[in-house]
Amino acid sequence: MNRWLFWSLILAVVAIPLQNGSAEDRDVAGEFKAAKAGLTAQIKDRKKETHLAAVAKLESYPTPEAAKLLLFQGLGNADEEVKRASFDVLAKLTGNAEVCGFLRTTIGKHWKQGKPQPETYASLALLLASELPDVQAEAIDMVREAGERPTGRNLLITLADELANCRGDGAARPLIELTEVPLFEHDFAFRRAVEQALGHVRSKTAVTTLIQLLVKVKGEVRADIIKYLTETSGQQLGIEASAWQAWWQQNEAKFEFPAEQKPQRGKEPQAGRVRPPGPNYYGLPITAAKIVFVIDTSGSMNGPRIVAAKRELCRAIEELPAQVDFSVVAFNGRTYAWQQNLVPATPDSKQSATYFVMAQTLASGTASYDALEAALQFDAEAIYFLTDGAPFGGKITRPPEIVQAVGRLNQFRRMTIHSLGIGVGAPGNAFDTFLATLAERNFGVYERVDQ
Repeated sequence: MNRWLFWSLILAVVAIPLQNGSAEDRDVAGEFKAAKAGLTAQIKDRKKETHLAAVAKLESYPTPEAAKLLLFQGLGNADEEVKRASFDVLAKLTGNAEVCGFLRTTIGKHWKQGKPQPETYASLALLLASELPDVQAEAIDMVREAGERPTGRNLLITLADELANCRGDGAARPLIELTEVPLFEHDFAFRRAVEQALGHVRSKTAVTTLIQLLVKVKGEVRADIIKYLTETSGQQLGIEASAWQAWWQQNEAKFEFPAEQKPQRGKEPQAGRVRPPGPNYYGLPITAAKIVFVIDTSGSMNGPRIVAAKRELCRAIEELPAQVDFSVVAFNGRTYAWQQNLVPATPDSKQSATYFVMAQTLASGTASYDALEAALQFDAEAIYFLTDGAPFGGKITRPPEIVQAVGRLNQFRRMTIHSLGIGVGAPGNAFDTFLATLAERNFGVYERVDQ
């Protein structure tokens, strides 16, 4: 059936008795009309408990009007628990064709014009979660079509980010559909956004999918999955998919997710810490397949600092596996790139990069933003940013503004930014906080290092 005809037929359907459980003769539309005023007042009430009670009641009314209330009032609520509960109920209602017709109308021209609203993303996610084959097929078509537009990938990354705020199988199903979109295979940022969202929704179905993805992915995406599985399971099973598959086969039925915890900011200096096996930089494991190293060559690095920084960077470069692509950016008041594009870590390129690092001279200025901006222009997965001083000079100098600007640049690049502070002073000072926040907001780790 022509899909536009399909939706026209849905929208043309007049109110008919809807089935809910065993009450096949219910006049659901009539019942909702009678209850609407009370439910609307409840869902707008200031008390979260009242909101949640209204959301739970709306599950028994599979009608477009009930879906509208959940979409605009439930998902629009400031409380995360209310939002998640509203999404879960809406996902259950997508087995009803009229509800799906309402959601499709809500998507409307905003998605086609590339100007979606928050409810647009939610509606598309819900259609992807529908168990109605025709509905789900059209939603997948819309996603695939968006992925082929020049700016469509940004829409899909935002869609994945929106789903990361939800919980359960209702959120996992549309994310799993996104793994089948061609863009997932060749676009790192989209692939990482979907994988990260799967790690947030706390669904056993999502865990199964992530373990299956281990066979297909590499670099930062694989590292993300291993970290998630390790923290969620409490097991140390390495990077081999077969070990995780065996563990999940034995534990899936009885598995319970641990309590959610807020990420810890920053770390203590690594003095005396045993280096992890495999390639690393100042003790931080190198897991990305595409890397940019950024090294501070400002005047304050003079003496033991620059000696140690050059030594550690050259050692890290020498340890890079052959399948890794990389480059180096040095900065003081200006930025200097060793190569304008990433190159394979061959013996010759490693030697050339080492010569470049060792030849760097010190100069005034610490144009941190300019260096990060230059690094973000590469087609990379991770940036290792080493500096010893507060930003001074360059396009942006105030640390909070740098963090904000870098976040905007990285929103649709999805690179990890690890920050390394050498001689940064007492923990908690402004510079220390800047580096910690920079890493935290860009999927990275902040490391205070000795000279």
